[in-house]
Amino acid sequence: MNKEEERLAKEQAEQEAYEAQIIAEQDANFSDEAKEQIQKEIDEEGYSQTSYYCDQVMTAVQRGDMTKEEAGGCLK
Repeated sequence: MNKEEERLAKEQAEQEAYEAQIIAEQDANFSDEAKEQIQKEIDEEGYSQTSYYCDQVMTAVQRGDMTKEEAGGCLK
């Protein structure tokens, strides 16, 4: 493997680890209802606006900008 291939393989591994971390965090924090809605949207449209919204809500709660009670149905 040359240097460029090594760099690309490292970047891909880092991206996959980051994505796995995000998925685990969402799975641990999103409500069952939010997860069902996200899966439905992905199955029907190929992407999920609910996932993006709930991720933003989760980040706001983690930063202290919003309480879990204000988060609506996104979080457990």
